[in-house]
Amino acid sequence: MKALVVGGTGPTGPYLVQGLMARGYEVSIFHRGTHEIPEIPPEVEHIHGDPHFMETIEESLAGRTFDIAVVTYGRIRYLAQALVGKVGRFVSIGGVASYRGYMRPQDLSPAGMPIPVPEDAPLVASEDEHRFSYLIAQTEQAVLEYHPEAAHF
Repeated sequence: MKALVVGGTGPTGPYLVQGLMARGYEVSIFHRGTHEIPEIPPEVEHIHGDPHFMETIEESLAGRTFDIAVVTYGRIRYLAQALVGKVGRFVSIGGVASYRGYMRPQDLSPAGMPIPVPEDAPLVASEDEHRFSYLIAQTEQAVLEYHPEAAHF
């Protein structure tokens, strides 16, 4: 079994890599190559390219397939698109929730969000409401359009 970890040299990367290896995966990490860390075992393949741009994503991953991709870094929507037909399972981890009221609690009445947030809570619906949250919501939708069985956290 083959696994791709995008962003494997960040704070959570070594844990993801080691967890996948413990489960029998042959792991490759896709990152810019600006810093290598000793916590990544030597048998892990390093694929160097910038995961923020479609051109470098496609160039770096051309001809490769994986059983699973765990995407924690880069432009997730581009990675989701580039990995269509190349990955059995797509798991992505975003940085910020796109639920209405997360970034601007004053937009809700009473102020703030219920905890835990129900999965069907309303999302930010426009750039006017909150640009960054709207872009995150669009990314989440793109992930699920390209990979309907994906898990996005």
